[in-house]
Amino acid sequence: MHAKKILKKADVAAFGKYLAAFAAMTLFGGASPTPLPLQLPLFAALLYVGFSPVVTPALFILSFVLTAGELLAPMAIGGAFLTAVFFIYRAAGAKPKLELVLYVSAALIPYYLMNGAHLYVKIAAGVSTAVFTAVCIPALKSALFKRLKYKSDFEEIAALAICTAVLGVGVHNLLHPAVWKILAIFVILGATHLYAVGVSTTIAALLGTSAAIYYGDLSYIGLYVFLALAALSLSGVSRYLSAAVVPLADFAAVSLFHIAPYGVADALFAVGGALIFCVFPTKFLTELKEKLYLFREKQLIRQTVNRNRSILSNRLYELSGVFLEIGKVLTDLKRSGPDESVTKKHLLEEIYSSVCAECDNRARCKAKKVPSEIALDKLLNIGMAKGKVSFIDMPREISDNCIRANNMLFCVNKMLAEYRGHLVDELNYDKSRQLIAGQALGIAEILKGLAFETGQTLKYRNNLERKLSSALKKGGVIADEVMIYGDGANVNVSLILCGEELPVSKLERIASAALSCSMRVAERALVQEDKIYVMLCVGSRYDAVFGVASAKKDGSAKCGDTHCVERLDGDKFLIALSDGMGSGEYAETISDASLSLIESFYKAGMSSPLIMNTVNKLLAVNTEDSFAALDVCVFDLNTLAADFIKFGAPYGFILTADGIKIVEGSSLPMGILDDLAPSITSDTLRGDDVLLFVTDGVSDAFGNASSIIDFLQKQPAKNPQTLANDVLGEALRISGGEKADDMTCLAVRVFEKKTA
Repeated sequence: MHAKKILKKADVAAFGKYLAAFAAMTLFGGASPTPLPLQLPLFAALLYVGFSPVVTPALFILSFVLTAGELLAPMAIGGAFLTAVFFIYRAAGAKPKLELVLYVSAALIPYYLMNGAHLYVKIAAGVSTAVFTAVCIPALKSALFKRLKYKSDFEEIAALAICTAVLGVGVHNLLHPAVWKILAIFVILGATHLYAVGVSTTIAALLGTSAAIYYGDLSYIGLYVFLALAALSLSGVSRYLSAAVVPLADFAAVSLFHIAPYGVADALFAVGGALIFCVFPTKFLTELKEKLYLFREKQLIRQTVNRNRSILSNRLYELSGVFLEIGKVLTDLKRSGPDESVTKKHLLEEIYSSVCAECDNRARCKAKKVPSEIALDKLLNIGMAKGKVSFIDMPREISDNCIRANNMLFCVNKMLAEYRGHLVDELNYDKSRQLIAGQALGIAEILKGLAFETGQTLKYRNNLERKLSSALKKGGVIADEVMIYGDGANVNVSLILCGEELPVSKLERIASAALSCSMRVAERALVQEDKIYVMLCVGSRYDAVFGVASAKKDGSAKCGDTHCVERLDGDKFLIALSDGMGSGEYAETISDASLSLIESFYKAGMSSPLIMNTVNKLLAVNTEDSFAALDVCVFDLNTLAADFIKFGAPYGFILTADGIKIVEGSSLPMGILDDLAPSITSDTLRGDDVLLFVTDGVSDAFGNASSIIDFLQKQPAKNPQTLANDVLGEALRISGGEKADDMTCLAVRVFEKKTA
C-alpha cells in the first residue's frame, strides 16, 4: 500500500514536470510576434537534462500546433534530428557538450530551407536559438535540480532571469497582458515578503521587462519597481496592508504618469493579484522564507566552528585527564619519613665510631660495658623529644664514666640537628606535594568544564537573526552580518556593524527589545576602518556599585589594607577586603599579594575552597610572618546567592530593608597555619541590600558590633561611598582622631537593573 502511494506520488510529479515543460515550450513559441522556432533550444535543453526522448518530442511538436503551425513540418524534422542525436549519446553513455550548439544549429536547416521568411528573420532565428541554447541548460539545472535545496550560481540566476522574461512575453502574446499583471503582482508581493529592498526590486524590474518588451515602453519597468517599493513600505507592518497598498499604487502611478489608459478591468486585475497573495497560506510563505534565508547563511563557516569546538573539547578532556592523574598520583604518593628505630641505631653507631673509638679510655669502658645501649637510648629519646641535649639530660651511667662527655653531647646535638632538618625537608615536601596536587586537580576541573562547554554544538537562531536584523535596520543601525546562537541565558549575538562609532546604549536597547531579554555589549573590536565587531550576551538581572574609605596608621607610609571589587565570568561578583599583618609597606605587600592570588584564581574558574586552601598554604610556607585577615564575598548577579568567606576578619554587615544582619567568622588569619580552614556562611541577598566590610582598625575603634549597628541604624539610605566615608569618620571621631591601626571601610550596594 505504501509503495503504491509512492508510485502514485511519483506519477503526479512526473506529469506535472512534463506539463510544465509543455507550457514553457508553448510560451517560448509565443514570445515573438513573428513565428520563430524558440522552442527548439528549450527542447534541446530538456533532452540534455534527462527528459524522455519519446514524450518530449511529442510535446515539442504539439507546442508548434498551438503557436506556429507553419513551422510544424521543418521543426518536426529538426526535432527528429535532435532526438536521434540524444539517442546515440545515451546509448554511448555520454552527453553532448559545446557541440550541442552545433546540433541545434543543424536542426534549423529544415527551417531555413522550408520557410519563406525574410533573411533577417532567419538570421535572428539562428542567433536567438544559439543564445537560448546556452541559456536554457543552466536555467533548467537550477529550476529542476537545485530548486530551493542548493544555491544557484550567478550564471544560473541570470539564465533563469532571461527565461522568465521570455516566458512573460509569451504570456502577454498567447494569453493576455492581464494574466501577467496578476502573476507579477502576486510575485512582487511574495518577493517583498521574502526579501529586502535590493532583491525584491530587482525581481520587480525583471517582471516589468516582459511588459516593457510587449508594449515597447520602458515605463513598465519603473511601474513594477514602484509597486515593489510601495509593498515594501508596509511589509514590516502586515502582509495584508502591503497587499492592499499595491492596487492603489498601481492606480496612482498609471494615472499620474499616463503610462496607459486605466479602467475598472485594470483595477480588478491588480486587486486579483493582491487577493491571491492574501489567501496564499502563511505556512508556505514562512517555510519558503526559511529556506531562502538558509541560502544567505554561511553554513560552511558555522559547521567549521562547531567542528573545531568539538576537536578542542576532546583535547581539553584529554588534558583534564592528564592533570587529574597527576593530582591523584601526588595525593596517593606518600613519602615515608625516617624510621625512629633505624635513626637511633644509626646515631648509636655514629657515637661509637666518632666519639668512643678515638677515646683513650675506650678499653676500660668496654670492659665495664659502659655506656650501655640503654643509657644511650635514653639520651637519644630525650634529644629527639627536646631537639637537643645538655649535661642535665645525660644519664648518670654516662656522666660518671665518660671522660669525653662534651664530645658526646656535641656529636649527639649535631646529629639531632641533621635529623630535625631531614624531618623539616620531609614535611615541606609533603606540603609542596599537597599544594601541587590540589592545583593539578583544580586545573583538571577547569579543563573539564571548558571541555563540556566547548563540546556543546552551537544552535544558531535563524528566526532571531532576521528579527534582530530588521530591528537594527529600523533603529538606524547598519549590520553587515548577524549571528545568534545559544539558548536561554546563554544566548550570544555577534555583529559586524558598519560605521566608525559604536552606539552602545542604542544597540543594547534594540537587541534587548528584539530578543525579549536584557542584552549587554560584552566585547568589541575594530575589524577594519569602517567596520566594528560586537558581541552581546544576556545581561545579569542585578548589578552592584561600591565605595571605599581608608586611613593609614599614624606614622606609617602606606596603608596595609587592600580591597578588590571585580565582576567575574558567569555573572559572578567578587568582593574582597584584606588586612595584612601589622601596617606599612610590608603589610600592604602581604595584603595585596593575597588579593591578587584570590582574584586570579577566581577568574581562572577555581572553586572557593581550593582557592582559599592554596592561598593559605602559599602564605604559610613563607619564611617570614605572612598573615592576612581576609573578608571575601562572592554572589550571583541573577539569583543573589552569596557566599561569605572569612579568615580572621572582623564581623561584616548586610543592611537590608528589614534590618541589619551580622556576618561573623571564627577562623584565624590566613597564613598562620597551613591547614587552616576559613569560616564560610551563605545567604541570599535582595535588591538594594548594602554589604559593609571593615578592617580591625575600624572595629577596634567602635569596640563591638552593637556600636556599629547602632550607628548604622541611624543612617538614612545612602550611596556606598557616602556610607563608607561616614563609618570611617565615626570611627575616627570615637578614637579622637588617633589611628592605632590601618582603617578601611568597603561598602557595596546591590540593585536591580532597569529593563530595556
